[in-house]
This record gives sequence, structure tokens and C-alpha cells, in this order.
Amino acid sequence: MSKDTVTQSETISEADVKVRQNSKGQVGKATASLAVKKRWHAWIAENKTAAHKKSYLTLKQWARLQLKAGDKTVEDWFANKSGLFNQERSVANQKAAADAGFATHQTRRKAKKD
Repeated sequence: MSKDTVTQSETISEADVKVRQNSKGQVGKATASLAVKKRWHAWIAENKTAAHKKSYLTLKQWARLQLKAGDKTVEDWFANKSGLFNQERSVANQKAAADAGFATHQTRRKAKKD
């Protein structure tokens, strides 16, 4: 993507764009969680004073301030934390699991004595 085609909502800081190479040589963009945590640590390092060590914002407090400012990465991070991408079982999968559980239960039951 060239800088000319980047919109305001797609603007990402330099720390977010850093990519890492794994042992196979594959490269990928940092996840929202990693990007937010890196920026929070950088913010702490910039604002570090010995007299006010306990007055730092927690990660969540800092992220809420960034969210109010309209940060898209932080918005994605909160969405991920709330379970936006959690998968749900399909109806067929639920039925198959229930049938397998019932069959297991039946095989473990003691036979009735007449």
C-alpha cells in the first residue's frame, strides 16, 4: 500500500507496521493485541518519572483513552477481547456431539438384571 492510498482510519503507527520473520522465513503483521501492548509500553517509557511510578495507567485504562481518540487498532483489540471472532458450533455439530455423548453414556450403563 502506498502512502497516497491510506485513509485516516487505516493510518497505523510505525510500531504496528513492524513485521517479524519466523524460522521458516514467513512474515506477518503484528496482531492488534501485540500492537496495542507495544504502544502502551512505549508510552510508559516516554512518560517515566521516578516520582510517579504508581500513577501509570493500566493497559486497559490507556486503551480506553486511545479508543476515545478513535484508534482503529485499539477498537480491534477490544472487539477481539469481547469474543467477536469466537466460533460457535453449528447445529449439525451440536447434534453429532450430543449423539456421541449419548452413545458413550449408553455403553457405560450397567445392564438391567431381570
